[in-house]
Amino acid sequence: MKINNNTDFVYPEYMDVVYEGLYDNDALCEKMDSLWNCQLRTFMQYRNLVNALTYELSANQKVCQMGVVFGNQIDETALAIGAKGQYLIVDINDKVIKRTSNRCGKLYKNLEFVHNDATKVSTPPIYDAVVCFFLLSMVPPKHKKLIIDNALKMLAPGGKAIFIDWHKPSKLHPLYLPTKLYNRLHHPFVEQLWDCPIQDLSDCDNKYYKWKTETLFGGMFQKTTALRFSDKVNGGYNFSFAK
Repeated sequence: MKINNNTDFVYPEYMDVVYEGLYDNDALCEKMDSLWNCQLRTFMQYRNLVNALTYELSANQKVCQMGVVFGNQIDETALAIGAKGQYLIVDINDKVIKRTSNRCGKLYKNLEFVHNDATKVSTPPIYDAVVCFFLLSMVPPKHKKLIIDNALKMLAPGGKAIFIDWHKPSKLHPLYLPTKLYNRLHHPFVEQLWDCPIQDLSDCDNKYYKWKTETLFGGMFQKTTALRFSDKVNGGYNFSFAK
């Protein structure tokens, strides 16, 4: 396990304003990291959501994840790709990286952390899977687009971007109104995912990707995937992103 630092970015102000220093509070993060707490925050669906993610992964894959998350999702992903897989995690908060590397570093030798901004990170298209697990709901609209586009650009031909996040449930869902009110007060960036499909937030040319969305728990959560086709243009891979 290793950590690479890249400080060529500015820590966004919204992180401290919206999340009030959560990720710098070790005691609170330890509480949030417990599996039971993760289950409560997702209406007892956390295990199902992690399983939905790992279902898309295979042994020996190269995986990049945008953002460290609470719970055992990182452990389950590392186990899914196995010791011969490669697992890179990008996060903007160096304290979060250090905390997670202290917990996971000795367990998974193929795990690498990069201190960088997911809206700015750029790599060659080499990954079999790029994972965003409840990241899009944590960032403002313009950041969502940049993260999605970066995730798609990282995919090797045949690779898949996997987005696990909130989704708009039916208005008949018993938790529809309480969830909407809670998110409006505490998670203001969730609502865009209620109003707009993830694929519509990207500037990619959809002829190079096959999108699919599945919902869980009465539509409250989604697994949206984008499969990268292997079309070649002029000897290279044409991603056809709008400028």
